[in-house]
Amino acid sequence: MNSNQIEQNSTSKQVKFDKLSNISKIKGKFDVVFDTLEGKILNKRYLIQKFLDNGQNGEVYEVTDLKKDGAQKRPLVIKVQETTDLFLEEINSMIKVQKKCKSNNSNTAKANGKTPEIKDWGQFILIDSHNLKKESDSLDLTDDNATIFSYMVMPKYGMTLHDLFQARKGQFSSASIYSLGIQLLNIFEQIHTAGFVFNDLKLDNLLFDIDVDAEKLRTMEENIFDNNNINIIDFGFVCPFLDQETQAHLEKTQLDIFRGNMVFSSLNQLKFHSTSRRDDLIALFYLIVYLFKKGNLPGTTCDEETDVNEEFKIIRDAKMNQTTKDVCFGNTKDLAAFKREVFSYRFKDLPNYENLRKLLIQLRDQETQKMRPATSTT
Repeated sequence: MNSNQIEQNSTSKQVKFDKLSNISKIKGKFDVVFDTLEGKILNKRYLIQKFLDNGQNGEVYEVTDLKKDGAQKRPLVIKVQETTDLFLEEINSMIKVQKKCKSNNSNTAKANGKTPEIKDWGQFILIDSHNLKKESDSLDLTDDNATIFSYMVMPKYGMTLHDLFQARKGQFSSASIYSLGIQLLNIFEQIHTAGFVFNDLKLDNLLFDIDVDAEKLRTMEENIFDNNNINIIDFGFVCPFLDQETQAHLEKTQLDIFRGNMVFSSLNQLKFHSTSRRDDLIALFYLIVYLFKKGNLPGTTCDEETDVNEEFKIIRDAKMNQTTKDVCFGNTKDLAAFKREVFSYRFKDLPNYENLRKLLIQLRDQETQKMRPATSTT
């Protein structure tokens, strides 16, 4: 279930970061790294260790904070990407969400869901020494031998929800699914309060804390998400829905590119329209249905051989014609009220998070009660 970037027209509007006409002007303001990252130190603090993953938006490495003097409580990772406007926007949005939601990410007895943390961020120049011409003792930096990269240092998380879904073959209790929905609703409310829409809900972007027992998660029958926090990551497709100066809600616009996960995206997003808070909540509804149906969102199943553009059309057409009964039946029939509310919101509407939360809590509590053994009376 990868995220997709599909162009409606032939010309992409993704803007590349301006490398400056003379890259040598920024020497001294950035760390300079030669050839490879592993084993190098950034900001006189972060020792880059082994490579972990080459994701959709950058490379991820394990990193050690040398200033912690061996007392680093949580493992850290560093995400590195060639500097683009989009990556700088991702970092900026995560910092703003973090500042807004700091108190909500503190440890509590109950799992409420967590937005991401950024421990630090910065930029460096990666130099290809093979294409480097040395003149005296100075470096002659050009676009051919030097690239500006940005990075952010974050906590390392545990297993993804996608991995757990695969390990459990899609088997989750109803109470677990509703509890996950409550956590994600809390997370989206926090992101929206900071003025952003997430736009990329998928199982790969939902991770457990690093200290959670993965083996226990694979086998436990009780409510998995009652005491285990879910962390949301990857803000690469996040966008503001408020004007940054006036704080007025932005108007709906037509886009040239679809960015997001096709399975969980709203019809509005699939039509290449700009998104608002309601679109995240519609994605949440689709994800809950997907989990109840063990990975089969009604009307959206495609063969592995299906071309991505054809798959996009199939999913968009299915959502265009779906009724509430098409998706709220069998074990999802109780979601009808939740579905009707999130689909009723207009582009600028402020969602009633509290009412949506009450609906999910009520459904979770009903399922929890069913799981409890009956008590006999004498």
